[in-house]
Amino acid sequence: MQCMEPLQTNAPIQPRPLGCTIPLTPAQMSMWVGMLNSGARFSQLRAAATSVRILGPLDVSVFHGCIEALVLRHESLRTRVLVERGVPRQVVSDGYENQFEFVDISRASPTSNENEAASFAQSFIDADIDLSKGPLFEAKLIRLSAHEHVLVLGLDHMVGDGTSYAILSNEVWALYKKEMGHDALSLPALPVQFGDYAVWLQRTQGAWLEQCAAYWKERLSGIPPGCFTGLQASNGVKAPVREMLRFPLGNALTGMLREIAHKSRTLLSSVVLAVYVATLARWCNQEDVLVSFASHGRTGHAALAGMIGSLAHGIYLRVRVTGQHTFLDLILDVCFEIRNAIQHRDHGRVSQLISSSVADASYNWVSAAWASGEQKKGTTGQVGSMEAPLQLRPFPLQQRALRSEGGPKLLVAPCDNGDEIVVFVWHRADILEYSVVARFCLFFRHVASQLSQNPLSSLNSKGLSYEPLG
Repeated sequence: MQCMEPLQTNAPIQPRPLGCTIPLTPAQMSMWVGMLNSGARFSQLRAAATSVRILGPLDVSVFHGCIEALVLRHESLRTRVLVERGVPRQVVSDGYENQFEFVDISRASPTSNENEAASFAQSFIDADIDLSKGPLFEAKLIRLSAHEHVLVLGLDHMVGDGTSYAILSNEVWALYKKEMGHDALSLPALPVQFGDYAVWLQRTQGAWLEQCAAYWKERLSGIPPGCFTGLQASNGVKAPVREMLRFPLGNALTGMLREIAHKSRTLLSSVVLAVYVATLARWCNQEDVLVSFASHGRTGHAALAGMIGSLAHGIYLRVRVTGQHTFLDLILDVCFEIRNAIQHRDHGRVSQLISSSVADASYNWVSAAWASGEQKKGTTGQVGSMEAPLQLRPFPLQQRALRSEGGPKLLVAPCDNGDEIVVFVWHRADILEYSVVARFCLFFRHVASQLSQNPLSSLNSKGLSYEPLG
């Protein structure tokens, strides 16, 4: 049943009528089109996974019950994608579909079971997923000993994003603590589900086009070619896959950026974004810079705060960087662009409205919790009572390079870990050589240092020398 009665963009998100067809959201449709363009049909590599080592006495039966409760709580964890008459749609299963697997390898020697656990976990995250059959969410628990387990959670990008992983992790341990008698608090009821959000987007599409389409068409008209357009890496990589490197800014430079954010009453994330814009302008020798700024998609709607789903999308920021700009001017312009973009919030619709609006460069300020496994391999969390705590530690796995037919060619994702800013950089390995990206990272740090030391100096200052791509 189609639920197409139009709504205004300020209409609240409410539960959809019973039997209502659930469309793909614009963000999901972009992923779907990218998957088909890459040559895949209805299956793909497991898009994302997270793994953790659990030290302490874990009750496996109780934990399994918590996973089942989460699957029943969130429709997105029991969603598949079916195609009818060439049109993909979301289908939600009525109940739990045995999405938990327990493997006991505790009889092996410590060295052997460590390797076997890594092998089991790696094969889990490397599995191909049929989007029409699912499940698109699964959990695997591997027992190394009575007091040591490895948990791997796999959540396809079609039904979840980075924030979804944080929600999933928080809720599963909240349920576990409650079931073990360590916490009397219950999880709050969810006002709406991801399918309700997808239907709401469809019903508000007409009003959004009327109110915001003209703004985005004007804002994104005449976009100059991206500075990575036409490049081809000579490293032999042909498939559109992403690779990642990381680099720290250091304590001193981080301190200067924090001080500028404090004095200008600006978020640190916006200050670092201004550095990224300045770096791109110099690196690409362009005054007109287009950046896709990642949004978790939940701001402005309280009903979305605790939702697991594919809500993340890019917000397009177009910033003109002239030689007369100072760093503080640029920060103000970036903040102005962010406010305007949020005012004309698109929930991922712009990329379908204007096909040429996909930016070469993207920016995503990530949380310390997300990056903890990459930055602090010894980070320890605690779950349960003080008498029998569970210690949570990262269990690093080798994520296969993700195929990425479309989207940005360079994604910069800074994170403030409390000590310093660490920058994660993903790049299209078939377009950008690793050595080029490494040089870009060094230039980013150089620009950040120069701007932080001279925030009132013109961007034409000699310290910001242009370094060509070649």
